[in-house]
Amino acid sequence: MNRQYLGDTIMKHAKQLIIALVLTTAACGGGGGGTPTSPSSSTSTTSTTTTTTSGTMAIQNFAIDLSSSPFLPTSSINVTNWPARIYPLIHIFGKTYEGRPEATLMFDLLKIGTPVYAPFDGTMQEVRDQPETCDTEMYFNDGNNDPLNHMSYDHVRPLDKFRTRGTAFRAGEQVGTIVAWSCTESFGRIEMMVVTQASAGSSSIQARCPMSLVDPSKKAGLTALITSVMDFWNTLRADSAYTASERSNGICATEFAPA
Repeated sequence: MNRQYLGDTIMKHAKQLIIALVLTTAACGGGGGGTPTSPSSSTSTTSTTTTTTSGTMAIQNFAIDLSSSPFLPTSSINVTNWPARIYPLIHIFGKTYEGRPEATLMFDLLKIGTPVYAPFDGTMQEVRDQPETCDTEMYFNDGNNDPLNHMSYDHVRPLDKFRTRGTAFRAGEQVGTIVAWSCTESFGRIEMMVVTQASAGSSSIQARCPMSLVDPSKKAGLTALITSVMDFWNTLRADSAYTASERSNGICATEFAPA
């Protein structure tokens, strides 16, 4: 998660909102009606499948298709070495790993080149290249145009067409691929992160477990896939094996975590 980018984005939208309010007030002759239009609202989307509740994003699918065998083959995983010794294939959101609460839904030990899919219908909000890790962070706009509430994928390679701000995508459409972790590893990882306001009207942020925002019609299917991954990982008897409680409760140890 690029914290500098988030701060810059918040300031930019705040300035644009102030300008829009001033212009609207002048056009309406003072304090009468008129609602300022978000500067990015001119980019329309044609979403027909994504549903939202009270302006909250509704995730249709994960960044990775768990049914397509996206993880390294068992023969390539040494459970006594990092990262398998510490991290399972899907990190538990909110669980403390190496002294830090997990603030993303991270998929680990992925095959390089694995397709990455859009989580809902929307448009590209921003793409940030990260030369130090040979990858990119992608920010997705679900139509709310809210810099304090958004989703990002970190450590991917975007398809060229999705490097342009405002490019539309559909839920489940391929938007990128998995690349080698830290430039040289034989596997990839991806962080699927949701950032939300800590409270209404607040400028402070927190991370939210993506599973808590899955469209209800998709939840049973995605939960079954997660359980199958957990069961597979536990057959390898790694120190990072899922506990019975984690298998029962799923990948959200908590709904929110520090961003």
